[in-house]
This record gives sequence, structure tokens and C-alpha cells, in this order.
Amino acid sequence: MITDESMLGRIISAAVAVYKTADALPGTDPLVQRMKNATLQTTEDFVVLFCGGDTEKNKSRVQSSLEILCGYFALAKEQNWIHEQNFVALTKEYRDLYAQLSEAAVAAPKRVPIETPVEVKPKSVARATPVRTAVSTNINDRQKKILEYMKNNPESQFGPVAELFDGISTRTVRRDLDVLVKNKILRREGNTSSSLYKLS
Repeated sequence: MITDESMLGRIISAAVAVYKTADALPGTDPLVQRMKNATLQTTEDFVVLFCGGDTEKNKSRVQSSLEILCGYFALAKEQNWIHEQNFVALTKEYRDLYAQLSEAAVAAPKRVPIETPVEVKPKSVARATPVRTAVSTNINDRQKKILEYMKNNPESQFGPVAELFDGISTRTVRRDLDVLVKNKILRREGNTSSSLYKLS
């Protein structure tokens, strides 16, 4: 098990940096979603290795997912959409993380986790109404305006929603919609520019 919390912070920061960089790419390009998916897989594999799964199999998985992610970086760099230094820096950071995790995994003694996971069995609920989490109440004014619009328009594409906000970038509106989808307030049907947004 690797216990350096700053290493976990670096892993998460690298993933956030990839997402921000991918958001600067044209949203219709399939490379954007593939890069994000590869980032999630690589982050998951890193965390498994970080949290004590320092077996050869896990190291191999990290290395494999890292190679795929770096391949996407190379493809995006060739497209010249944004400065190539972004991808050079991301590739270097991920390779450094892998090297440090591998060294730490070899040097660290095997430890037994202090906490044993407890299986929590869900209680049966009489009604099938979805429960909203506390996260869904932390929405900004733009997101509230989107929800008001959606109450009057049960389904909408991105364009009419973006028209609600004069002077606000489409990226910002898209991020607001993504937050509402993530918090299960809205649902998105489709993964293209013609996707429909509906109230959940």
C-alpha cells in the first residue's frame, strides 16, 4: 500500500487537468470522450495501485491504460487544436506518477488495511421515487434558470438553452447542463450536439 496522500492529490489533479484540456477541444470530436474515458480508467487503475493493489497485474493495468491515454494525447497534439505543451506536460506528469507509484510499491512493505469494509444492505423503500442528494441543492443561478426553462419545456436541445444566456459562453452553459445531468436533475439522451435534455 502506498500512503503518500500528496501522490493521490497529484493523480486527481492530473485527471482534472486532462478534463480541462479536453474541454478546450471541439466537443463533437470523438477523441474528446475517448480521452475522458481513458482518463477515468487510468485514474481508477492508479487509485487501485495507490490503495494497496500493488500486484504485478495492477501495475500492468496501470501501464496499459496509461499507454492508451498517452496515445490519445499524441493524437490530440497532432490535431493542433491547442498548444502541444499541454499534452507534453500531461504525458510527463502521468509517466512520473507511474514511475513514483511503481518505486513506492516495490519499496513499501505489505500492510493490512486498518478498516475492514462493511457491507451495507439497503433498506427496502415502499415507493420507487428517486431520492435527490444534497449535492443537487447546490446549484448556481444559471442552473436555476435552466431548470425554470425546462419546467416549461419538458425537453430541449442545447441551442435553445444556450440562448437563455446572453454573454455567457456555450462552454459554460454546457458545463452547467453537465452538472445538472451529473446530479440527476436532468437527463441527457444522446451524445451529440443534437442531444435532448429532459427533467429527471
